[in-house]
Amino acid sequence: MLPRILFGAFLLASPALGQQGRPVTVESEVMVRAESFACKEKSELDRLIQRENSGGFTSGMQLYNYLRAHKCVGLSAGRARVYSTQDRYVCLYDAKDNKIGMYPCAWTRRDSIAQ
Repeated sequence: MLPRILFGAFLLASPALGQQGRPVTVESEVMVRAESFACKEKSELDRLIQRENSGGFTSGMQLYNYLRAHKCVGLSAGRARVYSTQDRYVCLYDAKDNKIGMYPCAWTRRDSIAQ
């Protein structure tokens, strides 16, 4: 089951948001920021964010189609677990009911989470 996709204004988190508090560690529980994204591949996530920031999506349907075609999901606010970390990226999964829908996890940027 895919999480609810948000079609409002997509805002980037402050870079400091993901760096407050404890370091992000594997199996830690984090809060996911609403209006953020996660993708199967980090390179797809970067392309998605770059395109979104440059106004590349003129409708929610364009965004939805892009997400599906590139194995990405829009994340709604909520809790998730950290599967892996790498540089500025965190791979998340939902241990309870796998709302992210990607095995084993989906990559998002550290600035999309808070602990």
